[in-house]
Amino acid sequence: MPTSLIVTALPALTVMLGWAVFMVLMVRRARATDRTTRRRDPWSWVGISLQGIAFGIAWSLERFRFARLVDTHETLATLRLMVVILLVAASLRLFQRSLATLGTHWSLVARVGTAHQLITSGPYAKVRHPIYVAMFGMLLAASLAMGGPVCMLPGAVLFVLGTVMRVRREDSLLRAEFGASFDLYAARVGALVPRTRSS
Repeated sequence: MPTSLIVTALPALTVMLGWAVFMVLMVRRARATDRTTRRRDPWSWVGISLQGIAFGIAWSLERFRFARLVDTHETLATLRLMVVILLVAASLRLFQRSLATLGTHWSLVARVGTAHQLITSGPYAKVRHPIYVAMFGMLLAASLAMGGPVCMLPGAVLFVLGTVMRVRREDSLLRAEFGASFDLYAARVGALVPRTRSS
């Protein structure tokens, strides 16, 4: 039996609404960002570009073919909807908490301000780059809602490449600014995946 229009359309609408909230949070934080700069790495734009291309793939490649296949089965369509909603909600929550914890230190491009501090609390106590984890969650949600497995793999690969590039650039700036303090933090906290504590 074909699924209802609501169950069919909601995954894509959820992702669109999630990205709208993502952008609002980012713009609001950008307005309050400390604009002074002591160190900057313009090469981080390469990583940003790769991440952007990854999202373009998630939104467009094989668009809706996977969705049409899934939506012919009520159970699969409902499961897909639930997973997309959970991914978007968890990603938005992590993004909001990360921005709030960073405060005026957040910046789109890798840089260190004149009054920069090493943030190690909140989500940053678990991973050094929680915003990229939140973005990856949104990428997976977009792939499930808009395309499917065909676009998820190339999108994920490009996103990971761009993220690794940004992580290295940002960590290099923080290491140059905070020295041993950052080294101790990096040894204790993983970049994107929480580390298990050894007994």
